Amino acid sequence: MSDSIAKSYDELPYESHFNLLSHPDRLASMASLFGLEAPPPARCRVLELGCGVGGNLLCTAQSLPESEFVGIDLSPRQIADGRAMADGLGLKNVTQKAMSLMDVGTDFGEFDYILCHGVYSWVPEAVQARILEIGAQHLAPRGVFYLSYNVYPGWHQRAVAREAMRYHTRHLTDPLERVKRGRQFLDFLAASTIPPNTPYSLALQQEIDLLKKVSDTYVFHEHLEDENRPVYFHELAERAAGVGLQYLSAAWFNLLEASVPPQVRASLDGFADDRIGREQYLDLILNRTFRQSLLCRQSAPVRPSPSAEAIPGLLFTAMSQPESAAPDLVSGQPEPFLTMSGDRVNIDSPRIKAAIVALNALWPRSAGFEALRRESLALLGHRGDEAVADAEADRRQFAEMLLQAVTSTLIEPHVHEPAVATEPGERPRVTPMARQQAGSGVKVVNLRNGFALLRDLDRLIVPMLDGTRDRGALESTLLEMTLGGQIHLRHEGQPITDPDILRPMLEEQVEATLRRLVGEALLLPSV
Repeated sequence: MSDSIAKSYDELPYESHFNLLSHPDRLASMASLFGLEAPPPARCRVLELGCGVGGNLLCTAQSLPESEFVGIDLSPRQIADGRAMADGLGLKNVTQKAMSLMDVGTDFGEFDYILCHGVYSWVPEAVQARILEIGAQHLAPRGVFYLSYNVYPGWHQRAVAREAMRYHTRHLTDPLERVKRGRQFLDFLAASTIPPNTPYSLALQQEIDLLKKVSDTYVFHEHLEDENRPVYFHELAERAAGVGLQYLSAAWFNLLEASVPPQVRASLDGFADDRIGREQYLDLILNRTFRQSLLCRQSAPVRPSPSAEAIPGLLFTAMSQPESAAPDLVSGQPEPFLTMSGDRVNIDSPRIKAAIVALNALWPRSAGFEALRRESLALLGHRGDEAVADAEADRRQFAEMLLQAVTSTLIEPHVHEPAVATEPGERPRVTPMARQQAGSGVKVVNLRNGFALLRDLDRLIVPMLDGTRDRGALESTLLEMTLGGQIHLRHEGQPITDPDILRPMLEEQVEATLRRLVGEALLLPSV
């Protein structure tokens, strides 16, 4: 079985991308909210099971240069590609091994963070058991184990499309041809069900719409591989408990869960006598298909829900911004804020409005609790604690407010502050990973473990930002590219070819681009 799995991933490698939710900074922050003081991300050991070519492993390793990373994958081709990529990036803190999870031995040692994304549901039961055993045997006492997996009840519905596609393409061997034929058959099936417009046909159409948004490699490994074994959440929790692990929390907060009415939650509390049961009932209500869970040792102290007690020990950045350039912070009237996903949220709390505005002003740097508390007061017209009758009471209340903002995904918590520039500097530089990614696409991982979307000019400038060029050198290179026809600058529809006109234009555009890259958290501090 392992040979066939390795062969399929060699033939059609699974796309490997950076996963913010498995970054040690996010894992440690979530652990802190749930009562577990995880090891500092700045100096930690990380093991990724099923690392593929290292899209996640290498980005994370670059962001934490003093930490050690080990990645294993069954596919020799993907490991070879990953090693070549690591060499090209100059990463010295990464080891990648082509091997079976079944062969992980005691010589691997102990890890502060273990990551397993997109593997558990797609391997045989014996390998699933081994994944949890690796967590139990190699996780540090206060370590965090990130695990993603497909879940029921939602996957009962998705399995209909998977089984239909597998049956229709059972005689084909070429992976991409199977995907093509499978997609075509789903279209045919959804249009041909009798009677039409039934829950069955609507479920098929929903799956078709979802698959239109994903790559062929995703479709093949999700819907056409031999292995895809969803579980109920309570089953996963029981398996983890069987090897000495416990459920810590979700990898991030789910806004759909927050929308469950209080009366429904009260009923769930009556149905379930423990936290695992309540989580399982939530899955049944939400028809959940996929989970990203954090596990830890059973001996580790954890809270059943996030606590404001952890808030004073965290750092914060904004995940939202005011829609208006001059938001009303002082009144209790709702003020519209835009989230990172583009949703519009009305916030009426003056302190939270002020805190988010303060964090946006500090970006790309974070703020600690006390500095943010004082700055939020200052934005509301107060000096320090002069308007606060009881400073300690205000700290407790502000911590509760920030916790609500975090769980509402308006503010992001951190335990680690990366090195990130607030000014372009004389010789601007970005990470080797950012330079590589800019050469192949518009989406680049930034220094705050998010994604920056590059414009056309950004994609020309970012690969040059290795710290060896000042603005004059950047402008000269762009001038040569413009005169050589690689860049087209126009005035009133006509191309500009006069160097004396081009130079001030390029000077202005280079400066504007560098300022924008600071705002995208892409530039490293000056050396």
